[in-house]
Amino acid sequence: MLCDGRRPRRKPRCRPGKSAAACALPIQATSAKTYIMQWSGILPLLILTGAMSPDTARRHEDLMNEIEKRIVLPPGARPLSAYGRNYAFSGRDRVLAVYLIPERRYDERGGCVHGDGIACTKQEVRALVRESDILIASQAAAGRRRWHEQASSLPDISDGGCTQITIRYDMPRKRVLSVACNGFA
Repeated sequence: MLCDGRRPRRKPRCRPGKSAAACALPIQATSAKTYIMQWSGILPLLILTGAMSPDTARRHEDLMNEIEKRIVLPPGARPLSAYGRNYAFSGRDRVLAVYLIPERRYDERGGCVHGDGIACTKQEVRALVRESDILIASQAAAGRRRWHEQASSLPDISDGGCTQITIRYDMPRKRVLSVACNGFA
């Protein structure tokens, strides 16, 4: 059964020994909303458990602990527990981390207004809600950590000051290279 209560168009062909990703892929979403609802619940699970061995997961956990012990948050930052903490390797011996105050779901009841004062259409508001849902699914929740397979998949915002903190870490030297809040637009 899909998240919205409807049945999938095809039954998934899950057999013992198949990965969660292989079982999830045959289900075809019947709408964009259903697609986002399916993957927003499944995607974090796949990212965390995908092809990661227990040794790899332990290594990631140790690295995150090491970085969090050494980091000093910049002035203007909130407590560490307020941030969703996202990590990935950035080269052979570097880790890139993005600490981000999690995005709240866009409230479609509030609508929106273009810069020229004209109200957004219902379709534009629905698109904002979809984009918000996708962004939320890509982030770690406040107080949680997530290891991403690639640095390019780390969440990122354009401004916002200490809403986002970017950390660069050198593994061989066990040293934080930089910690910086975003600027403001």
